[in-house]
Amino acid sequence: MSFAASDLLRRWASLVVVLSMVPWVHAAGWFDNFDDGNAEDGNPLTWTYNEVGATPGIYDASSGDYSLSAPGGGDDNNLLASVDMLFEDSYVRTRAFVQAGSLPEEVGGNVGVLARWDPSTLSGYALILDDGSQYALLRVDGGTPVVLAGQSGIGVDAATDVMIELEIVGDQLSAFFWRPDEPKPIDALAITLDNTYASGRGGIIYNEDDDNTAGVFRFAAAQDMPFVDALAGDYNNNGTVDAADYVLWRGGGPLMNETVTIGSVTPEDYTEWRANFGATEAGGALTASSVPEPTTAAMLVVAAFAMLPWRGWT
Repeated sequence: MSFAASDLLRRWASLVVVLSMVPWVHAAGWFDNFDDGNAEDGNPLTWTYNEVGATPGIYDASSGDYSLSAPGGGDDNNLLASVDMLFEDSYVRTRAFVQAGSLPEEVGGNVGVLARWDPSTLSGYALILDDGSQYALLRVDGGTPVVLAGQSGIGVDAATDVMIELEIVGDQLSAFFWRPDEPKPIDALAITLDNTYASGRGGIIYNEDDDNTAGVFRFAAAQDMPFVDALAGDYNNNGTVDAADYVLWRGGGPLMNETVTIGSVTPEDYTEWRANFGATEAGGALTASSVPEPTTAAMLVVAAFAMLPWRGWT
């Protein structure tokens, strides 16, 4: 007996109704790589800056990177930009570098990130790295920085692209720096405790040491869950954990980005795919911003395909 096309359509209509009822878990967060050339139009985000008039300068994303500078304004200008989304637990990451000026002495500056930031009071936390391999983890109280941790000669600097991440969970602040072509360090460079500020925005900061320099930000991201740097379950390595990865696992592999039973195709790999279904890679910031709960839409799709008898079209 042949399988009627109308019956197939009814099955798919029923599946669509069921899928619409599936709950999804979303991590709060944002990501911007500035490729649209505009940091203020809401596509994908609206960045704000200089809200109280204390951090003037040029905030320009027209190049496809976000450049913060104050040319001709003397030394030691601070430029800060943030996104109006509040976090308690905060994970803020950027890829950035200090762009030198035209004169030999115009080389110095600090790029970094902001967390639990309040632009109306210039208060929160900042992690910055300069072009000379020196970093500082700061609490900023009404525009006045207080050094919580710092060190020179750390092996990375901001003269070329560097990854910077500040994690705040409860009252624990953790600082990370690494090169874009290297994995994120397992251990934080510094961990310190402070509970002065409980929540606030994520953002970026450029502190100018020498006039006519700029802080250039390739991307910035903030969320309330850890970034995922190995996209577990993305078995075809296309940047998304989706149904195609299930098909690859079902077919016996080979599987890329395994985190369990590496080198073998096992039920544990299926469990890893199911747990990470919906995760995507976003320009260097890997997020788990839409991961289904255990009763997943993916399971319904797979089950629906399993129930469809294949007897040919009529």
